[in-house]
Parts: sequence; C-alpha cells; structure tokens
Amino acid sequence: MVLVCAVVVARWLSTDADVTSAIAEAEQLAADAAANGVDIPTSATYVEPRYQLALQMPSDSAGLAAALMLVGLVTASMSVGGEWRTGIVRLTFEPASSRVRPTLVRLVVWWSAWTIIGLVALGTGVAGLTVVGSHRGLSGGVELGAWVGVILRGGFVVGAGALVGAAFATALRSDAAVVALVLGYVLVGEIVLPALLATSGYASPGTLLVDFVVSNDIARPVVMSCGQVPRCEIVYASTAGSPVVYAVVVMTMLGTSALAAWRSRTSIWR
Repeated sequence: MVLVCAVVVARWLSTDADVTSAIAEAEQLAADAAANGVDIPTSATYVEPRYQLALQMPSDSAGLAAALMLVGLVTASMSVGGEWRTGIVRLTFEPASSRVRPTLVRLVVWWSAWTIIGLVALGTGVAGLTVVGSHRGLSGGVELGAWVGVILRGGFVVGAGALVGAAFATALRSDAAVVALVLGYVLVGEIVLPALLATSGYASPGTLLVDFVVSNDIARPVVMSCGQVPRCEIVYASTAGSPVVYAVVVMTMLGTSALAAWRSRTSIWR
C-alpha cells in the first residue's frame, strides 16, 4: 500500500491541469529561440503538464507491478529461507517421498497469496491514477482492456515472483543466499549490462517484464482528444500480452518448483 500511495501521490504532485500557462511558457520559449536565430516550433517546446491517463497509467502500473514482484520475491525468500536457517522446518525423520507435498503446498500458498496481493494493489493503484487523471489530467482515450489487462498481467507477474523466491529459498536452504543473488542480479542485469550494452539494443529482463505488462499494440492507435494544445501524445491500444513471455514465466515457475521439490528429497534436511 505504501508503494501504491507513493505512485498516486507522486503523479498528483507532479502534474497540473493548468494548460494555459504551459502553452504560454512554450510560446515564450519558442519566441526566445527565434530571437536568437533558431526557428523552433511551439510544439517542440511544449511540455504536457497534465496526467494523460491513457498514455501514462499503463506504464505506471507496470512499474508498480515490477516493484511488487521484487517485494514479493524477497519477502517469500526471507520467510521461507529464514525457516530453514533457524531450523523451524523439521522433517528429518519423514521419508523422502512425503517431503515433496508440503514443499509444493508452501509454494502454492505463496503464489496464490501474492497473486491476490498484486491484483488488489494494482487495482487500487489504477483507481487512484484514474482520480488523478480525472482531476489533474486527461482521461480521454482510455480503453477498459488496458485497465483490466494491466492489472491481470501485473498480478500474474507478482505471484510468479513470490513463487520463485520461495522456491529458491527452499532449494538453497537460506534467505541470505537468495537475497545476495537478487542483489547481484539487479546490479549486473539491470544496471551494469544495460549501461554497457545500451547501443546494441539490450533489454534487461525487468524491462521486458514491464513491456509485457503494458503490452501496447503499435498497430492500433487510439484516438485521444488533448484539447487546444500544440502537441498530443500518441496512444496505443493494449493487447493480451506476448505468449512467449507467458511461456517463459510459467516455465520458470515450474522449473524452480521442480528444483525445490527435488531438493526436499535430498539428505540435507533439518
């Protein structure tokens, strides 16, 4: 809820419905440039002060889903890994065949709980952003499919993150190991590699997940009325998401669950 409120409040504070002042400022900037011998159209200097719901809500919600996924992954790994580290899990004398079921049940519990948390949080966030767009922005051009699709795909991603975190914590028997892996991945995969490979078109997995949650269809532009402004952003319709990403996420969930189940049958069991 802190993340949800932070996104909504930040958008409320950073947007302004005063289009007249923005147009006047753009015209003044264009006039100053012309006085210095640079011919710049007003549309090039205009910055939209309003919150454009159809354009910005899907991206904001996708970023919120990525943050919730990370929180769910770390929370699940610290809880499950902490149980192993402190010795709460005590099935030493259970036969190996009976250890798989409680392991998988635990993963399902974390997956289902955080899927619900993700859906509720994203639904609340979209509702708050709708209020921002209605009072301090532009609510035209919004399709119902964009709202529903972003929420459902976001909840899917959040739940998957929690399951993967719990599975890795079970396989590694440690919360610290999973947190270290996550920090290492964020440092390398989301910071270092994008900076080094920016010119080669590299897209980090986090970026791909955000794009998946947004899922804009560039073939179906949506007509949006921006009022009497020098420029209007292009808005695209939202699709159901890439089947490839669905398959990758599901296979990751199944693979990590299988790893956790296999590790539950090994001799290292406290």
